[in-house]
Amino acid sequence: MQSKWRELLSTKTFRDNLLGIVVDEVHLIYKWGKADKGHKAFRECFAKLGELRSIVRRGTPILALTATADLDSRAIIQKQLHFEDATQVTVSPNRKNIRFGLIKVSSHTLDCLDWIVRELKEHDTNMFQVIIYCRTLAAVGRVFCYLKAELGEDCWADKDPQRRAENLRIGMFHSHTLPQNKRRILDSFGGDGPCRVVVATSAPGMGLNFPKISHVVMYGVPEDMEAILQEAGRAGRDGSLSHAVIYRLNLNTNVDEGLRTLLKNSSKSCFRKALFSQFENNTDSVEPGHLCCTYCHSVCSCTSAGCDMAVPKYEQAPLEVSAPVQIRKVTEDEKDLIRSLLHTYKLSLIPETHLYTNSTYCTGFSDELINSVLEHCAEIFDLNFIMNNLPVFSKRHAQEILRILFEVFEDFKFTELDFPPEDFVVPDPNYMGYFDEDTEGNVLS
Repeated sequence: MQSKWRELLSTKTFRDNLLGIVVDEVHLIYKWGKADKGHKAFRECFAKLGELRSIVRRGTPILALTATADLDSRAIIQKQLHFEDATQVTVSPNRKNIRFGLIKVSSHTLDCLDWIVRELKEHDTNMFQVIIYCRTLAAVGRVFCYLKAELGEDCWADKDPQRRAENLRIGMFHSHTLPQNKRRILDSFGGDGPCRVVVATSAPGMGLNFPKISHVVMYGVPEDMEAILQEAGRAGRDGSLSHAVIYRLNLNTNVDEGLRTLLKNSSKSCFRKALFSQFENNTDSVEPGHLCCTYCHSVCSCTSAGCDMAVPKYEQAPLEVSAPVQIRKVTEDEKDLIRSLLHTYKLSLIPETHLYTNSTYCTGFSDELINSVLEHCAEIFDLNFIMNNLPVFSKRHAQEILRILFEVFEDFKFTELDFPPEDFVVPDPNYMGYFDEDTEGNVLS
């Protein structure tokens, strides 16, 4: 702790008037306060909160609050905050109005989210509210761009022809989101604004309370069971029937051993029971089974003929299949040729004049995109793969990438797409009309 804060907390006035210490979201003291695998702790000071007890008046009460600490984590919390004979008040985190879904999907496509696109197109601003949690900032951008591309003009409320940001029906919420965009999302989700779907990372969601969220989508498995509980807990806070669905990608995910075991057994037993048994001693499945989880729905017998409730839309997404994936052998010489052709195309996008900003910002064609093409060139055979898996934000660029691969390999059918001409005026570096002039033509400073 910095000396100035230690001195402040040690003053007689502060010690005599301090009523107590409250630590909210207390599970973060070991999650964010602990270094892991050679990385610095995200918030090192969190692990030192226990030092407060040595500064404040003896007997000062401390209250620690969390909704997502499992049985083992509670012992860690008590040790780090130096609790002795602490009184525990527990409430079951098992909110039975939330149905859990767990579906394995391919990481090569985002069509598991197409049900959200259909709902937005059909219901516009009357659609229920959805949060899509992603594991990385890159995944947030990828999911957002996919939804925006699939929605087209329906991305804006009432197909707003002016494409105003305040009418966007989807949004991003993460640590780098501009304050005005965060405010737009918060206002919409706190009331009845046009934004219906938010793509987010987990950390900025801490402490936010949106009562009307009916669907939480976890695109990729969270790192542990506490994270699942934290994200799923955003749904159904108004008490209505809600859904938390985990899309398990066919990638190695950084998850703990307990969660790996839970995922392995999810097709053979109740997911809810296995999850909440880590947080309380007695957990029951929800009846009828179709309101509990994916597995319980599959064995539900709520009627004499079995179960007459349809599988939720989010579980009707195309599942990963084991069919052979088309792939080609690529030599280093072919990669060098592709790299050269991509750089040549990028240079052709840059006007022959002075640039006052980064070339990537001017063209939308980044070196990261070129490297991604080289990494996946053995798998690229169509436009959809490029749009769904690479950091490309223009179909025109995607088509040119596909054309280059066709010229190099000639092992697939290439069809030219027609794009409307782009209005682009090459900037004149000698033009002074960017600045205000007086009546005599002199540039005003």
